[in-house]
Order: sequence, then C-alpha cells, then structure tokens
Amino acid sequence: MHDIWNLWHGYVKCVESKVTFVFCGTGRRFVKDNRLYKIEKNFLQSQQAFKSGLNFQGKPIEFKLYDKWGRIVSDEELISHIIESVVKLAV
Repeated sequence: MHDIWNLWHGYVKCVESKVTFVFCGTGRRFVKDNRLYKIEKNFLQSQQAFKSGLNFQGKPIEFKLYDKWGRIVSDEELISHIIESVVKLAV
C-alpha cells in the first residue's frame, strides 16, 4: 500500500500545533493495522471515522473582516447584518 499521507501523523501534527482536526470520512478503501477495509457507503465511512475518536478542537479562529472602505467590521455590525438578512428572508 502507498502511504501518501498518514492519518495518525496528521492528527498528531494538528494536536501539537493546536489546529482543529476533523476525521470526517475513511474513504472507500481504508488501511488499518495492515488490513484493507472496503467501505462503500458514505454514511458508513463517516460513522467509522467518528468512532475512531480522531477529532481535535484546536484554538479558536479569529477573523478580521474589513468593509469595502478598509475598516475593520465589529462583531455588532456583523450580527446586525445577519439579523437584517434573516428578517428580509422571513418576510
């Protein structure tokens, strides 16, 4: 088997760097302990990935958003914009 990217190595690197890691699917062919597993259905691939426990919540991502004039958009401005959009959709 070709070991292009080792899942465990990727997980460990993310934990060390405090970066969020989500193992969301095994893929159709998954090798574990030198055994090849063939998992055809997407929901089973996701289930097996979740059961592995290989998920890690890293440090929160901070976004700095700017308006078209180059000013930083505050959290209050973002929330009011979302509320306006929801109200328009509800009407």
